[in-house]
Amino acid sequence: MMSNLKYLAIIVLTCFIPFSIVLADSSQYEKKLFEGTNLDSHWVIFSKPPFKLEKNKIVSVKATTSREALLSMVPKELTVNEENEIIFYVGKLNIVGDYPFSYNEGGIVIPVAYKKGTDEEVNGYFVPILYLSEVGPLLGGREVYGYNKHFAEIKLIEGDGQVRGTVTQRGATLIDITVDTNSKKVTNSIKIEHGGHFVIKRVPSAAYDGTFEVNQLNRVEVLDYIVDDYIKGDGKVLLGGTDWDPLNRIPIEEIKEAYYSTESNILGVGETIHDYLQ
Repeated sequence: MMSNLKYLAIIVLTCFIPFSIVLADSSQYEKKLFEGTNLDSHWVIFSKPPFKLEKNKIVSVKATTSREALLSMVPKELTVNEENEIIFYVGKLNIVGDYPFSYNEGGIVIPVAYKKGTDEEVNGYFVPILYLSEVGPLLGGREVYGYNKHFAEIKLIEGDGQVRGTVTQRGATLIDITVDTNSKKVTNSIKIEHGGHFVIKRVPSAAYDGTFEVNQLNRVEVLDYIVDDYIKGDGKVLLGGTDWDPLNRIPIEEIKEAYYSTESNILGVGETIHDYLQ
């Protein structure tokens, strides 16, 4: 059962970062009227991790796709899983603590491995794209960690023996997941080891000439991943596309597993494991 559920551990998470703690160094500047606020051009204001998420509701489907599609999304520094598996999910995430906040999120994650040093191999999940319903978590996760986040309309609806999650952008439904919920809910909590997320953080130059000020492959910690309860059922995923988001070019070959689950986790700090500018 543990191996069947492990893929659920990749799908929460990507984090709301509330604007509160100042990370920038302003020692070289004079004290100003707006120091420490969004009106101060010399400060960057984001809270410091870790971030705790609880009772996230997630609908997800693990499928197989073509090797070509996976290699087209995953950077060459990471090794794509041999089974050609890919996971699609939609969920409602809940940040707890000093700045409680809820928002909807959907996206794609791909099981990968990273060779750390000469011997150690780290398993984790590459995140090619995410969609969020709120601007706050979109900005924080993108600017700090590097998650490729985009705004979209996201819905998670339960009823009539099924749960359905959709991601819609510019009038096109990009992700449409349905999972049957008539099976019995499993309520024993299961802790899953999570290898973290791999993301590409890019900041283009002001000249917008094809060069970058920041171009990194980062790894983000995901800790204490708990599946509180879940329903395993028949599932399906339909993919749509636009010119900028052609998810419909990802072939779905076989549905392997589908779940509707309640999950909790902690999003930790990030680290740069490869700098493309060096």
